[in-house]
Amino acid sequence: MNEYSTALLQIVSTQISHDELCNGMNLRNYARKQPAPPNAYYCFETAVLCSSDSLNDHIEKLALAISKSGRFIKDRAEAGDEITLLWFPGPNAEEYTVLTPGSMNFLGEHKVSFLIQNKR
Repeated sequence: MNEYSTALLQIVSTQISHDELCNGMNLRNYARKQPAPPNAYYCFETAVLCSSDSLNDHIEKLALAISKSGRFIKDRAEAGDEITLLWFPGPNAEEYTVLTPGSMNFLGEHKVSFLIQNKR
């Protein structure tokens, strides 16, 4: 079980380099290991922005942090990159989460796939 709640925004691109991906996002890359070329891998952990156990709070903070990179993310999605938000609830997170319209709008607008853990 995770010690804290966090969401990971993950982008895997086969068309651009790791540096181009990181520069376009303009946020620290928290990826610990890069896959073999030609896949560039980017990962941003929301726990650096938010200590809440609410997924909606994490998505709200993420939306603010990447507001300047929004067009870049949309371009990457249109180019076929895999963009996913993975939710890892901490021990104090609620068993169930209802996404707010704002959270769903953010995910849909940026074409971000979403993965949650069904069981603890």
